[in-house]
Amino acid sequence: MSAPFSPLQRFAIGAGLSSVMVLFFFLTSMYATHKSLGDMGSVQVGVAIALPLFCGVIAAIKNDKFLERLANVLENLHL
Repeated sequence: MSAPFSPLQRFAIGAGLSSVMVLFFFLTSMYATHKSLGDMGSVQVGVAIALPLFCGVIAAIKNDKFLERLANVLENLHL
């Protein structure tokens, strides 16, 4: 059994995993609506930036269980 992750490591892993999902959905939205990055609204871009940071903070605060759930969501999306 490996040692638990430090809060900084959990933040980096949580932000990284969630950024993969957010980037996929953001790019899919751009492709489906035929918009460029400049045409996307500031709210959409802001959410795409803030959501991985928020997930990283939650991962740093919570135990490794949050990272396991986040990894399961990413695994079930079949990206």
